[in-house]
Formats: sequence, C-alpha cells, structure tokens
Amino acid sequence: MPQPQEPPDGGWGWVIVGATFLQFSLLFGVLRSMGVFFVEFSNHFGEPSGRVSWISSTSLFIHQFLSPLASAIANRFGARPVVIAGGILASTGFTCAYFAQELNHVFLSLGVVTGLGWALVFGPSVSTLSRYFDHRRTLALGVAFTGVGISSFAFSPLFQLLLDKYGLQGALLILAGIELNLCLCGMLLRPITLKEDLMQSKLKDKATGILQKLVQFFDLSLLTDRGFILYVLSISFTNFGYFIPIIHLVPHAKLLGHDSYSAAFLLSAASITDIFSRLLCGWLADRYKAQMLYIYVMWAMATGITITLIPVGTTYVSLLMISMFYDYLLELSVL
Repeated sequence: MPQPQEPPDGGWGWVIVGATFLQFSLLFGVLRSMGVFFVEFSNHFGEPSGRVSWISSTSLFIHQFLSPLASAIANRFGARPVVIAGGILASTGFTCAYFAQELNHVFLSLGVVTGLGWALVFGPSVSTLSRYFDHRRTLALGVAFTGVGISSFAFSPLFQLLLDKYGLQGALLILAGIELNLCLCGMLLRPITLKEDLMQSKLKDKATGILQKLVQFFDLSLLTDRGFILYVLSISFTNFGYFIPIIHLVPHAKLLGHDSYSAAFLLSAASITDIFSRLLCGWLADRYKAQMLYIYVMWAMATGITITLIPVGTTYVSLLMISMFYDYLLELSVL
C-alpha cells in the first residue's frame, strides 16, 4: 500500500493536468461544437430544429445529473476504471448514432449513452486532479479547462470539413473513434493516497447499518456547508443557460444567411477568448482568494447582460464581437 502524503502540487499531477486537458477537449469541446451538426440532423431526418436541439439538451442533462453519482462510484472503485468505462460509452453513443434511422434513435445514442459516458469521465477526472494539487489547484484546473477553448477553436471548422467530405454518418463514425481517446486519458489517472484518507477510512470503519454506509459511500458531508450549497445553486442556474447560446450560435448564424464555414468560425473565434479567460481566472483565484466571491458575482452579472445582446447582433461583425465577449465573461464566471 502506498504511503499517505500531502498533495504534491506537481510531479505526476502535471500528467493528470494533461490528461484532463484532453478529456475536457473530447467532452466539452465536442459538445460545444455540436451546433455544426444541427442543420445536418434537421435535413437528414426531416425534423424541425426545436426537436433536434433536444439531442444536446438530453446529453447535458444526463451528464450534469449523473456526474455526482459517477464521482461517488469513482471513490469506491477508483477513477481509472470509471473514466475508461465512460470513454467506451461515449464512443458507443456516436457509433449507435451512425446507424440511427430516426431522430429518437439519436436521442438515445448521443443523448443518453454518450451523456452517461461523459458523466463518468468528468467528475472522476476533476476529483483526481484536485487530489494532486492544493496551493496551485485553481491554476491547474484553469490549465486543464483551456482544453475546452482550444478544442472548440479547432473542432468547429473540423466538424464542418468532416460533414462536407464524409457526410453526417461518416463524421459521426470518425467522432466515435476520436472519443475512444478518453480511455487512454483515463489510464493516466494514477491513484494517490493522501493523509486525509486515513481519517476518512477510520470513519468508514465505524459506520454500521445500511443507511450509514450509503452516506459514507456517497460522501454527503459537503451538503451541510451552506456556502457550498449556495455556490452549487448559483452554478446550477448558470448551467441552465451555459451551452444554449454556444450550441445554437452556428445554426443562428446560418439562419441569418452566413455560409457554413463563416458560421463555424464564430465559435472558433469565441473559443480564443475562452482560452485566455480560463488562464486569467486561475491566476485571479490563486492571487485574490478573499475577493473571488465579488469577482464571481461581477462577472456573472456581466455575462447575463451580454447574452441579451445576441439577438441584436444581425451583422456578422456584431455577432462575432458579442459571441467573443460572451464566451470571455462566461468562462470567468463558471470556473
């Protein structure tokens, strides 16, 4: 059994950061760029855009709702096998979507199966990274989350190119192969034994009865912290609208008459600001910990105001500026 230690704030932790960077790229980067597929799904199945939007809504719900459960399972069985299983499920969802004969099949494959796979990847990856860092934890998370912006910058035009060259089904099959890289990233999540684990282990040994063991399994101690509850509620309300403008940005631009690649570039341009805002937030959080609550509230308010300007942006330049500013503020308010 490995010796308990303090979070190393480096070492193999930077490998974990790299693995998490790639995982977030293959999760949020793909999810943010799925708007490129919306028009294709609508044309392929002859369905209105309102129904097509339920694909991303379903996967988001499954991912967000089951992530805490995935973290609890990872606490019991380890992050590595859980993340590998998530990568297999995410790839399976895209593979099943390749064979879809109607939109309901896509709801089940990309919505439920892939959403479940992403849930198994996200929570355990974040918790593993957090265990390797203490003083530089926010910076490490900020670096890992830059994968979202970099991948979004690359994936939007890449997905459009795949659609033009291989069609909808070919692009989905290629994405299924790409998602399998989540399994490789999961293999890098080396477990670490911390000194605080000894105390938790003693508490678990004292637990008797089914109810107490369930409480220990899910580790619900944070639910007694009022500050944590308020933060969770705030993030939950933010997440209600987090992906909606991003996912629908490309279809909205096409509706205004812009060509496919110009519409896809809007998301790529917005993703550039995403990269810098993630790094800036990590630096601010480490430097101004006492003031982070005020910084968070300020940026959350600015994000809400900016999102109301999106319908006003009818020209390409105005839509470009609004989307870039929105993504910049958004990432600062949620990290």
